Amino acid sequence: MTGFLKITKLKDNTIERLSYYTLKQIDPRAMKDKLKSLYNPYRHKKIILQCMCNTKPIDMRIAYIEHTDTYYLSSYPKQAENHHTDCYFHRDKSLSSNGEQNKKSVEEDNEGNYLISLNAHDYKKTNSHKVNGDSEANSGIGWDAGVGSNVNP
Repeated sequence: MTGFLKITKLKDNTIERLSYYTLKQIDPRAMKDKLKSLYNPYRHKKIILQCMCNTKPIDMRIAYIEHTDTYYLSSYPKQAENHHTDCYFHRDKSLSSNGEQNKKSVEEDNEGNYLISLNAHDYKKTNSHKVNGDSEANSGIGWDAGVGSNVNP
């Protein structure tokens, strides 16, 4: 596994480098602590995260999923092909603090079939809301059939 994460602090332009190999080898609690320590500075745009597996840096991101208490380090969508073929992020979707191996969302099997992964961190649950004073139910993932329609029968 080649490549490393370049962490640039914008306040003073200091740079920290962290190899993916090292990140994968440390115990899960230490990995979670490291990703957690990067999450808020990243979220508040105080640091820039970049994969340095190729000659051109590739922007990276950290996400946090509250209900599983998990941090994810990942590339932005459609960036896998920009990573070096030996880079962890060329073949895997993200690196998580709970040890999950998250593969690409779409993979092709040996028979030419496409397998689509819909992991919990691939979509966001929406909240119910009111439109024009009418209460509209929401399943959390898209609209329920027939609900929210303004068409009279």
